[in-house]
Parts: sequence; C-alpha cells; structure tokens
Amino acid sequence: MIGRREVIAALGGAAIAMPLAAAARAQGVRNGTPPTANPSLYWQLTQTTRSFTDSALLTRWGSYRNAPGETATLAWNDASQIYAEAAMVPGEASAGAHLMATYNFMKTFSASGNAITGYCPSAAIDGGKLDRSIQHVDDNAFAGTVYLEAAEVVTSRDSATLAAAADLLAFWLMHSDLWDPTFGGGFWRTTTRPFKPTHANGLALQLFLRLYLGSGKREYLDKARMTYDWVSGTLFDRDGLYAWKTSSSGIDRTKFAYDQAIMIEAELLMHRATQHLTHATHLKRAQSLATALKPALWDPIFGGFLLNSSQPLRSPVFCGWVSQSLIRLYEADRNTAWLDDAQANIDVLNLFLRNPADGGYYSMCKVDGSERSTLRQCVDQSWMQRTQALLSRYRGAPGGK
Repeated sequence: MIGRREVIAALGGAAIAMPLAAAARAQGVRNGTPPTANPSLYWQLTQTTRSFTDSALLTRWGSYRNAPGETATLAWNDASQIYAEAAMVPGEASAGAHLMATYNFMKTFSASGNAITGYCPSAAIDGGKLDRSIQHVDDNAFAGTVYLEAAEVVTSRDSATLAAAADLLAFWLMHSDLWDPTFGGGFWRTTTRPFKPTHANGLALQLFLRLYLGSGKREYLDKARMTYDWVSGTLFDRDGLYAWKTSSSGIDRTKFAYDQAIMIEAELLMHRATQHLTHATHLKRAQSLATALKPALWDPIFGGFLLNSSQPLRSPVFCGWVSQSLIRLYEADRNTAWLDDAQANIDVLNLFLRNPADGGYYSMCKVDGSERSTLRQCVDQSWMQRTQALLSRYRGAPGGK
C-alpha cells in the first residue's frame, strides 16, 4: 500500500505545499462573511486542477472542451464541471458564477432551448452543431441531479432557476417512452434502446429522490420506488453488487465501480426519503454495498478501486466516483473507514494519473500505472476537482491524515 509521503513526492513535493493565498482566487460567500481558509492538501490540489481546466478547457461561451484542442463539448462534461464548481462553494468566490455560466450554456443542448424536451449529448463549443440523433437517460438524469446540488449553494434566484430545470428534466424522463415493459421495466440508456443499465437507472433514481426531498411531491417518490424496485430486483447480484446491464443477450454481470458508487448514493437518498417507514434499512444496504465493493474491485498492492471486474484499469472519473460515494456514506454514519478508503483511492489516482507540471489528469492507465493514456478529458478534471474538494473538508490538513 502506498503511503502519504510517496503521494506527496509524486505530486511535486514542496510545490503543492504553497500557501493557499497564492493558489486560490479571492474568497467570499453570498451572505457577505468570508469563509475560513481551507489549508488542506486536497483543497490545494483542487485549485491546481481547476486552473488547468480553466486554461485548457473552458471557453468564452461557458462550455468546456471535451479535451484540450477539441472543438466539441458534451452535456455530461459540462454537467460534471458544474458539479465540481458546486463542491467549491463557498470557499471559492467565483465558483457560483462559473457554474451558472455553464448552466446557461447547457440550454443549447436542448433542441427546443428548454429542458422539458431533454438534452442532446454533444454540440460545438459555441453551441452549434447540436447532435439531435440521440438522447441519453444518464446525461439528463445526471444533469438534473447536478442542478439540484448546485441549487443548494448558489443565490436564491439562481437556486430557483436550477431547481426548475431539474424538474423539467425529470418531467422528460417520466413522460418519455424510455421506460417500458421490456425486461419488466427500467430505463433504456438511450433513445436507440441498446440496453438497460444500472448507472442510468441509478441516476434517474437519484434525481427523483432529490426532487421528492425538495418538494414533497408524491409522484417523485412513487417513480423513485418503481425505479428502485426494478434496478434492485433485476440487476442486484448474488455477490452483493450491481451487474452492468440487461439486454436481449441477457444480463451482463460485469461489475463497474461507478455503478456501485451511484447505488450507494441512491441508497442514502432512499434512507433520507423513507426512513420514517424503513428505519435504517437503506443505510444498511448502502453500507453492505460499500463493504462488498472493496474485495471485488480494490487493488491489494497499490490500493484504490479499479474500473470494473474484467479490466484492471484506473480512471479519474469512473474510479474517482467511488470516493464521492464513500465520503457521502461517512457523512451519514461517521465511520472513518469509508473516509480512509476514499482518501486512499484519490491518492493512488494522484500518483498514477496526475501531471504535476500543470495539475491536469490523464484519462486511464493500467493498475500499476503503466500504459497511461495521453488523453485528458474534461470529466477527468471535473471529478478529481470535485472529489478532492469534498475530501478537503475532512482530510489533508497539515499534520493530519
């Protein structure tokens, strides 16, 4: 298992221990009181990654390039960066404005200019060349979930705008024909109907639950329960983990790390929404899922989670997602073991996939760090920015873990 000293050395040693004031932009919060400076190592890494993203990927339209030099942007990329910015409020003064600029750009992903018709997956960085040929359940459900999280940290006017957009995306999901009786129910991943996966259904479940928790509307809880019953009844496997997908070929039982992460967070939301009836049932299920995940996808040599059960690969977004879910689980039950694993997972991603020269991340490597991709996608930066901002609340202070 790698140690913190090795990680710090790999990240450039003293270069990342610079004073926060030299790395951060001016800070402030919406109520006018300055936030406490965060001295965490992970907060400083968050700032350097954000700087890389701003310089290499952010456009003047508020969109983010898929990768440096590319002229396309993706709904999933831009939503991920909104998510990353939301995690930095209130510690980063410009984060709220950043995320709202990107939200305003994301309106162009809708063929109608309105979220009620759902988002298309890609466009040119200026909003032109919209791909109208397909729509993704996961893109739309994820964007709605991101908007609701961002709505919790921005000004009241912007909060209402984001919440309304999330509601419209949920309306599109609920009234599209992407849920049908094939395989007993469930959402297809896209409008081309290739398969019904855990992650798309889990993200839709999260969106419905967040909307229910915010509004108390029964229709959201009913839809959430229907989605939960289908995904847990169809894709939850005997090993205590979720299978990847079901299709005309049957169930593909490959286990992806981010599928489990999504469902851990879904269980935590189910706990919040239904604990008056179910008590700790869903919290215990989240804990059981996290417990089953480690022996299946944890690397015993370097530590950290692997992409899936058939490919020993590491990815900032798809492996890093697990750290977010474990931090959320720690916040629910205060078991520091989850936080330990979240931190170790981030540390090994930093060791193998971070470029210490500019703070950006490469998209993939093998378990031992070999055969590292040269591609640096927006989502890779977004998820490392986000997860380290979340971790900085608990870990990485000088003299601490």
